[in-house]
Amino acid sequence: MARNDNLNRYVDLGVDLDQWGVEQAVEQFKPFVPALEDVSKDLPWVKSIIAILTLPRTLQDIAFGVKVNEFLYNSDIDQSKVEKLKKKLGKKRNGRLWERIVLSINNHDDKLKSAAVGKLAKALINDLISYDEFFDMVHITNNLNMNTLGILKAIYSLDGLVSLQSGRHYDFMGMGLIGNNRVAGMSWGGTGGYSINQFGWKYVGIVLDHPESSIRGYPIGNGVLVDTYTSDDAWQLQGTYPIQYILNQELPHDEVDIFMISDTASSILCDQTTGLPLAVESGFIEAGEDSRLAATRIAGESSMVVKVMLTRRMEDAPVRKNMFVGVGNEQKPGTIFRPLRDILATLHENEKTDETRYIVEVVTQVKRVESGELKLADIH
Repeated sequence: MARNDNLNRYVDLGVDLDQWGVEQAVEQFKPFVPALEDVSKDLPWVKSIIAILTLPRTLQDIAFGVKVNEFLYNSDIDQSKVEKLKKKLGKKRNGRLWERIVLSINNHDDKLKSAAVGKLAKALINDLISYDEFFDMVHITNNLNMNTLGILKAIYSLDGLVSLQSGRHYDFMGMGLIGNNRVAGMSWGGTGGYSINQFGWKYVGIVLDHPESSIRGYPIGNGVLVDTYTSDDAWQLQGTYPIQYILNQELPHDEVDIFMISDTASSILCDQTTGLPLAVESGFIEAGEDSRLAATRIAGESSMVVKVMLTRRMEDAPVRKNMFVGVGNEQKPGTIFRPLRDILATLHENEKTDETRYIVEVVTQVKRVESGELKLADIH
């Protein structure tokens, strides 16, 4: 049989390794070895990854090395950050994290995905996203066509002009990167339009390195994305913007206040100086949340189970207050539980303002709980 020189040129892989930039890749990897060796103390299987990357032998090794380097470069990982993750997550969750990272990188069909996971790891280390958000966002990255990042960038540029084909619409919605159309009278894109949300805003910002939005000074992914409403009695949703922009422009929006009541609902935690009920936690309803979900998030690690009491349009500010209560007994310095009757007496003595009228409504709702007219157990 005649020798096939064209075929034999490719038999010895080692001859052509330099064409793949393997030596350069190994050199780029070396600075990250100490960090991965630190990881391998708790996860011995990471040693095999170090071996593969320092001495690649096959095309699969090379491809894996390229993806790992993309992750490492974009995560900017080092020994101090590895230690920070260990302390932050604990051994079990830290092991689960690295397992997810490695398995994801191994299965990536695009090195941009590995780079994105690196950026997400960096965001986790810097406390920009939570542990659960990291896993959600890695799952999205693993299943996303990275060529559609340009479309997502346009969607989150805040100009509301991007139209989506039905297939792309359902893909993004299924991943949670967009939501149902919630804007009355407006339709952004096909199949009934869509809405943007805090999760998608954050994801797109991290993966694309926070590019500028259509509103100068408000990069994509920075800060909290919040819905704004019409100022008329209908209070209809009209758009979604960063909260700082909404505050600067004095646009109507929702806020959550959480008040702490005693187990008998006969008293409310108050500011010791003013004698008036004090919101123990306050915050904004992020785009894509309802008020109950927002209140639970804002309550954070508190043991309080929060219950919605009332919604009130403020008169002197473009704000709709969503008032919640939770049963508790934790007192911070400068606070005191006061009986409802004493609070009402103090309110009677104070000047009538929009804020005091709001507090009167708060106390009135709590009195309904105290009297048994309202039962917290029945409020969802």
